Amino acid sequence: MKKGKEFIFPENVDKDYGIWKDYTLKDFGYAALAGLVGLIFIAIPPYGLILVLIKIVIVVLAMTIVMAILTIRPVAARKNIKVRDTMV
Repeated sequence: MKKGKEFIFPENVDKDYGIWKDYTLKDFGYAALAGLVGLIFIAIPPYGLILVLIKIVIVVLAMTIVMAILTIRPVAARKNIKVRDTMV
């Protein structure tokens, strides 16, 4: 019996749906979740000026860390390998 055509996919193919600049739909979901948690953290009382500024700095720092984890690629030549995949 004759065997059908065999398809070979390269190793750098990624199954995630890319939306913008190597960010996937899952990455945007993580960033939105982190932003939502940050907004909830800012909304929690007390509302003094100094405390709100401290909360905003903490949220900006947390969002920077989340975006760094989503952006960093340990092997520059392989776009499908992400730091997030090795952390889980």
